[in-house]
Formats: sequence, C-alpha cells, structure tokens
Amino acid sequence: MKRSFVTVIVPVLCAAVLTVLCTPGFVRAEDASPGEMIFLGCRLLLGIDGEKNPEEAVRLFRLAAEQGSANGQYNLGYCLQYGIGCEQNGEEAVIWFRKAVEQGNTNGMNSLGYCLQHGIGFEANSEEAEMWYRRAAERGNASGMNNLGYCLQYGIGCEENPEEAVSWYRRAAEQGNTYGQNNLGDCLRFGIGCEENPEEAVSWYRKAAEQGSVDGQNNLGYCLLHGIGCEENGEEAVLWYRKSAERGDAAGQFSLCRCLQLGIGGEVNPNEALKWYRRAAEGGDAGERFDFGKCLNEFYKGAFIGKADFQNVLGFCLEYGIGCEANPEDAARWYRRAAKQGYAQGQNNLGRCLQNGFGCEKDSKEAVKWYHRAAQKGCAEGQDNLGSCLLYGIGCLRDSEEAVKWFRKAAEQGYAPARFHLGSCLEYGIGGDKNSGEAAELFRTAAEQGDAGAQNSLGDCLLEGIGCEPNSEEAVTWFRKAAKQGSAQGQNNLGFCLQNGIGCKNEWEEAVRWYREAAEQGYAPAQFHLGECLENGIGCEKNPKEAVMWYLKSAEQGNEVAKEALQRLRKQ
Repeated sequence: MKRSFVTVIVPVLCAAVLTVLCTPGFVRAEDASPGEMIFLGCRLLLGIDGEKNPEEAVRLFRLAAEQGSANGQYNLGYCLQYGIGCEQNGEEAVIWFRKAVEQGNTNGMNSLGYCLQHGIGFEANSEEAEMWYRRAAERGNASGMNNLGYCLQYGIGCEENPEEAVSWYRRAAEQGNTYGQNNLGDCLRFGIGCEENPEEAVSWYRKAAEQGSVDGQNNLGYCLLHGIGCEENGEEAVLWYRKSAERGDAAGQFSLCRCLQLGIGGEVNPNEALKWYRRAAEGGDAGERFDFGKCLNEFYKGAFIGKADFQNVLGFCLEYGIGCEANPEDAARWYRRAAKQGYAQGQNNLGRCLQNGFGCEKDSKEAVKWYHRAAQKGCAEGQDNLGSCLLYGIGCLRDSEEAVKWFRKAAEQGYAPARFHLGSCLEYGIGGDKNSGEAAELFRTAAEQGDAGAQNSLGDCLLEGIGCEPNSEEAVTWFRKAAKQGSAQGQNNLGFCLQNGIGCKNEWEEAVRWYREAAEQGYAPAQFHLGECLENGIGCEKNPKEAVMWYLKSAEQGNEVAKEALQRLRKQ
C-alpha cells in the first residue's frame, strides 16, 4: 500500500554510558553516583527487572539532573515532555534540555529542536529548530540526522534540499536509526533527491522492519505484496502486516484485514479480518486515513453469494455499527442465514439475539435450541451460553450437572468466561462435588485472561485461603483489576480492603470512591457500605440524609444489615 511521507520525529530516551556496572539492588539511590541513578532509572522506566515504576525513575533522573548530569537532565526533560511518571510540563522540559545542551548533550540538542518545531514550552520557531537539529546531526546524533533530513526534504525552517536530505537520512540509517532507514527507503523508492532504486529501498525497509518499525513493516509488506524491488511474496507480506498490526498500527491492521478478506498470502478468513477491522476502526485517526466502507463491501459481497462465515461477520458489523449504522434487525437476519447453513458462530449469535430480544422477538426456548447446535459443533461461546441457560433454567429445565458438563467443554478450549463459570460451580459444589483447589486454578487462568468476574473470585479465594494459600496483598491486586473493569463486586471488595487496611494501607477516601461506583451500579452490599461511611464520616463528610438513601436502596434489595441500620436510625 502506498504510504505518504508522514514521519514522526521523536527523540529517543537514552541510558547513560556507564563505566561502572551496578545491580538493581544497590544501596540507597541517594548514595549512588549520577550515572548509577540514571542506569537504575532507565531499568525502572523500561521494567527490565519486573514491573515498571516510572515515578521512581523520574525521581532518580531528577536527583542526577540536580547533581549536574547531562544525561540525567536530558532524561528528566524527556519524561516531563511526554508526561512519563509525572505531569506533562513542556516549559520545565525545555529548561532541562537547555541545561543538557549547555554541556554538549546531543540528545538535548535534538529534543530542543523538536520542542522549537512544535511549540512545546515556547513559541514555535522552525528556523531555530533546524539549527539545533543540524548541531545535533553534525555531532553524530542519529535522531538529529533524521530530523534534519526531514526539515530539508520539506523545507521546514530552511529551503527545500532533497539531495542533502537523502545524505542525512543515509547517515542516520547507517547508524541504525529506523526513522532514517524508512525515510531513506521512501526516497529511493520514489526517486526523491536521488535516482529511483526500489531494490535498495526494500533493503532499508527490511532493516527498519526487523528493528520493529511499524512504518518499515508496512512499507516492506506493500513492496512484497506488489513485487516492488523484490519478487512478489504474499505470505511474507502478510507476516509483516501482522507484526505491524499486533503493535497497534492502524495501517498494518487495515492492510492485514484486506489480505484476510481476499485470501492474499493464505486462506480467506473473514472472522479474523473482522477482528483487525474493528481494531483499526477504533484506532484514533484510522477513520481519517482509510475507507472502511471498502471492507464492509467485501463482507456484503461474500454474504450475498451465500458464504456463511461472511454472513456471520456482516451480522456482527450490523449489530455493533462497525463501518455502518447499527441495525439489530438486519444483524439478526444475517445471523439466521449463517445459522441455517450450520455455521456454529452464527448459531450462537442468533441464540444471543433470541435470548435478549435483540433485533427479533424474545424466544428463550429457540435460543437454547441454537446454543445447543452451536455447542455440539464445538463453539466454546455456545457451550458456555448453553451451560448458563441450563444452570438458571432459561428456556429449558434446570440441570446443573448438564450445565457443568458444557462449562467444562468450553473451559477446556480456553474460553475465559466458561473457566469462571466452571470455577464458581466447583467452589460451591453446584452440579457435582466441591473442589476449591480446581476452582482457584480456574479463577486464576481466567483472571489472567482478563475476565473481571474471575479476577474478583480469585481475590476472594486469596483473601480467605479458599483452594490456595491466603495472600491478602495479591487479593487486593486482583480486586483492583476487576474494579477497573467495572465489576461492582470487585469495586465493593476493593473498597472494603482499603477501608479496613486488608492487604494494603488504609485509604478511606479511595474506599468511598469505589463503594460509590459499585453502589451506583445497584450492588446492594456496596450501597450499605457507602451508607455506613456517609453516616459516620469515614473517608467523607457526614451526610445522614444521603446515608439513609443508600441504606434504603440496599434494604429494598433484601440486604438485612441495611434493614437493621434503618431500624437503628429510626430509634434514635
């Protein structure tokens, strides 16, 4: 795919060049040398020894900067510029870049040029920006070389000079700078400032791609797909598009989607195409860069000629309004067409529509029929949905043993919701014997897959030592993950731990915030806890009137402690 010459000019965070190696576990940071502080700060920022800790990294960079370290000053400025581990502050970033520049730091020169070009910390001044890029470039800084080349190519702060631009791109590229490699490839491919040489262009795209540059990966994929400067190779093109797509690049996602739709470099796979299509459509400026209607047209073409997988994907687009206006009735119709052809995912999706009355009349019995057909074909989501209907008697007679059987089949395929549901049955002995150890293991695997219900249940197990060793600190970690995903139970449990200092420090104000989020979702225990805090002024100002309101809401759902609280208040 032909790409425009959009180059992101980004300074690279650099670690200090150390003459003395140190380990992450050395003595107090305040007793370390500036070089050691920078070394440890970079490890913390990048998470080399475990979890990232950008706030501590910034603290170390500041200590080194205040002691006069040019690299510390540059790294602190970089963090302030982008709000890494601290609040974004362009003005202070520029101050530290200038201090680094005064000591001859070329990264500082390059970053100062970037701030001048884009008006970060002071008014934009492209002429002065070009001057600082040139100073950095002439002192051997690869990012400065690339950025100077960019200015010369487009006449930013200077007259256009594509020939000189190419020379600087080449010098940056030869130092391994991926932006320089990709920009040099563009110039060679299109004959900008040099003779066209698509073969050499491909070699530079490949160098950038192999270092992880998404632009390099997309450009290499395009050349391989169309035989530009190399032999056509659809399979390898798809491989590079996939690498770019997996790093979140909308261009790579769109290109991969088209290949999957048309069977380029492999078989037609509309379901995976839809996955990447959705990601690209949700990716910020993607809609401005690409016409996603083309993708939808491909789904329509396949659906109208009777391809069941395309019919299912088209139904999904119409259900969620992907590339078109949402249309639940049309979505249900296309799911039904796919389902009638025996397509398992279409059968499951039709079941969902029927169970919830989405785009059609609600019919739980027919929903169960389609879930059963999908489940028998091995559709994990259909197996889990069938299990839920059997467990709660939705559209069929209750049968907890049969429910557990289907949950287990779906769980064995790695389906996270089914692992959570099976774990819940095993924890309480529903549909079979209790097995708290297996339940905890299932909760953990589902939690690690991101299932909020499982994250909350794993937290419960760790807090109470159910099927595992008690670990209140880890329990709080999982409650927090569930809470951030909107789980009312997780929010309530996190609030309780924060209120009572279980597995963490007492944080009453934060506890109230989480109670309120869960209470507003209608979760009765959280409504009681929020009322209790408001009544007694725990983490908030006393507000007896609002406390009574939350007690009433909780009591109306049958919460006995809330009822007792209301009776107590009436006697006062």
